Amino acid sequence: MRIHILKHPEIPKNPRGPPRAFTHHIHIYPRVHCQRFFLSGVGSQYFAVTPSLSLINQEANRIEAEVNTALAQSEAIIDTASNMIQSHRAPTEASPWLEMTRWGDYLCGYSFQQVALLGARPDPLQEPLLAEFASSVSRIIQQAHQSIQEDKINVFDQVQINSFLQHRRAWDRPLFIQLKKATYRSYEHLWQRLLSFVHRSTQPEQPVQLRHRLTPRQLQHLDEMVEYGIEVLAYQGQITRPLPTVIRGSTLAEAQALLDQACLRLSIALLDHTLKGDLYESAVVGFLAVLGVDAEKRTFRDAYSYTPSLSGLVKMAQMLVVQEAIIQADEDQVEHPADALDEMRERFLIHGTRSPFAWITRLRTYGKKIQNTTTSLGYIYWSED
Repeated sequence: MRIHILKHPEIPKNPRGPPRAFTHHIHIYPRVHCQRFFLSGVGSQYFAVTPSLSLINQEANRIEAEVNTALAQSEAIIDTASNMIQSHRAPTEASPWLEMTRWGDYLCGYSFQQVALLGARPDPLQEPLLAEFASSVSRIIQQAHQSIQEDKINVFDQVQINSFLQHRRAWDRPLFIQLKKATYRSYEHLWQRLLSFVHRSTQPEQPVQLRHRLTPRQLQHLDEMVEYGIEVLAYQGQITRPLPTVIRGSTLAEAQALLDQACLRLSIALLDHTLKGDLYESAVVGFLAVLGVDAEKRTFRDAYSYTPSLSGLVKMAQMLVVQEAIIQADEDQVEHPADALDEMRERFLIHGTRSPFAWITRLRTYGKKIQNTTTSLGYIYWSED
C-alpha cells in the first residue's frame, strides 16, 4: 500500500508541512454505514454494513414529504396570488382596455370569486327578498314595453330617447323594442343583478367593502324597496311580517305595485348621479367593474365579450326612463311624457353629462373601437364543391 501511494499520490503535499489530507478525504473515501462490536481491543475496528431497506425508505419518504410540502406551499402562494385582483398599475402585461376601465384599482385586494358573488343573480331560496326585486324589474320592463307599443310616447320621443347627442339628427332611429324574448330576459337579468349588487354591498356583514357610496335619495328608495319587498313576501307566506310594522298595501297586488314604484325610483336615482369626484362613487359604475369579472378564468372580460352587456344596460335604462316619464304624466307632475323625458335625458342620458350612463356609453364606444381594430380568430373549412 505504501509503494502504491508513493507511485500514485492521490493527496498532493504542501510545499511545506504535512499533506492536505482533510480537504481530499471526500474524494478518496466514500461515505458508508459502519459499526463495530467492541469499543476497544480485539473487534473494535469499524467495518462497513449495508443499512436495512426500511431505513432507506424512511429517509426517502421524509425527503419526498418535505419536497411535496414545499411544492404545495409554493403552489398555494401562487394560486392565492393569481386569484387576487391586482391594481392596473401592477407590473403586468399592458392592457389599454383595463387602463380605461380602472377595474383593478376599484376591486384590488379581493378575489375574483368574492367579487363575482356580489353581482350574481339572486337565489330564490337563499335570497327571497332579492328574488322579489328581480320580479319587480321584470314587471317594470314589461310595462315599459307595453307603453311604447301603445304609443304613450310618440315617434319623436322614441327618437329622442334613442339618441345620445344633444340635438337630434334627421337619420336618428326610434327606440327599437322588437327584441327576442331571450334577449329581453338577458337584458333584464343585467338590471336585476345591478339592484342585487346595490343591496348586497350595503349590508354591514358584507366581507367585500367597496368604495362606492349611495346618495341619500338612493338609500331612501332602497329602504322603501326592502320594506315593500318584505310586505310582498309576507303576503305570499314566505316570511312572517316583523312587528311592529306599518302595512302600506292592503293586498298582494298593491304591495307589488308599491314595490315596483320604489324599484323604478331607485333605478332612476342610480342613473341620476352627478359624478364630480371619484368615478367609482357611483354604484352603477361599481357594478360595471363587477360585471367585468370572469370568476372561472380568474381574469377580467375583454372588450369583445363585454360590450353586449353594456348594450343591454343601455336598453334597460332607456326603457326605465320612458316608463318614469309616463308615470309622471299620469300623476300630473308634467303635462306630457315628453316634458319629463327631455328633462331627464338632458340631465343624465346624453354625452357630455357627468353621469353613469355617459360612462356606460363611453366604455361601449371604446370597446367597439377595440373590436374593430383587433384581429379576431378566424375559421377555415373545406367545401365539398
